[in-house]
Amino acid sequence: MIHLTLTQKIKEKLKEAQSFIAKAERGTFSNGTCISDYIKLDILDNCINVTVTNGATQFFESTIECGEAAGNGEVIVESRMLFSIIGKRGDIILERKDNNSPLTFISKNSIIEIENANITFPMIPDFDNDAKVATLPIGKLAEGFAKVNYAVYKGDNPSLLLYSGVKVTSKDGVMTFIATDGSRIVCANVPADTTKKNSEIVIPQWLSGFICSNPWDNPESQALITYDQNHISVTVGALSIVSCRYLGQFSDMTKVISEKRWWISVSADDLKEVIQEILTLLPSRISQAKKTIFELEENALCIRTAQNIGTIKARVPCTFKDEDIPEEYINAYNPAFLLESINALPKTTNKLILGFSERGKPMAIMSYDDPDCLCLIAAVRFRDC
Repeated sequence: MIHLTLTQKIKEKLKEAQSFIAKAERGTFSNGTCISDYIKLDILDNCINVTVTNGATQFFESTIECGEAAGNGEVIVESRMLFSIIGKRGDIILERKDNNSPLTFISKNSIIEIENANITFPMIPDFDNDAKVATLPIGKLAEGFAKVNYAVYKGDNPSLLLYSGVKVTSKDGVMTFIATDGSRIVCANVPADTTKKNSEIVIPQWLSGFICSNPWDNPESQALITYDQNHISVTVGALSIVSCRYLGQFSDMTKVISEKRWWISVSADDLKEVIQEILTLLPSRISQAKKTIFELEENALCIRTAQNIGTIKARVPCTFKDEDIPEEYINAYNPAFLLESINALPKTTNKLILGFSERGKPMAIMSYDDPDCLCLIAAVRFRDC
């Protein structure tokens, strides 16, 4: 017997699962049933365990306190129907007499009956006995992921799948976030109170995206991260998210990040305006549109396109930060990557710091006000000089 009042507070908690469904990958069974379209409710006296999954690699589980004795039972229903019902105003009574009876929703103006779905819901995987554990502040995790997620690899090349995640290192009160897609690297340092034990974890891209986009009630809450060779889970209060892990060694980016460079400062708005104009004028179907040439001149950064598609040239005033200024510098970069890096910086960014190295080496970009977040864009080969 189940008898539960779905108050506004409980309905809001259920909607967190709806948010997860929107972000999760879809998964199907062999008979074509899409498990992502269903939600499981385990009602246990005075609480509800809510589970959503894509069937294999992603699980979302949340415990909701009911505040009343609600009975016991397991319910599996189509999520769209459930959220359509609980979207009605006012409290809703949820009832079921026994396991063979339909689920009944009673609101002020209607009574709706739903049959329990005849499917087997996947179990959340167990962790190995030697699973590792780290405790990190969820607000700082979200802050770090928001700075680097745009550079995570999102393709399906098997050799790059390891990089479809964010490497998080916790050491000496600083969390370092690194993301790369093979053409650029973003590294962000976020000061944080962490566990004394140092940790190094690769968080899958969809999970890092969920963490940085979810409106956490208490950003100071600690996230318990458990991981073994196959799975990783992030638990914050009554919420637990489980994912499969990509195996392999996330490359050490330290050497590339710490290379010697010539540094200049430019106006963020001036540079953004030039790059946007170049991207607007260049036809995207031409591969050369991805190659924009950068040259350092006296007190200016000269940006132009490749000559074989017609030259577009602009000069952005700059200030050199080092006395060791190269007599001649020329390199080529993807302007779309540069614009995306600028857009990922805080909206209050007025000045950028750009770092250039020898030909063929990456360009560095960071905000003048936030030097702890650095983006590197790989150089592209070009012929005209």
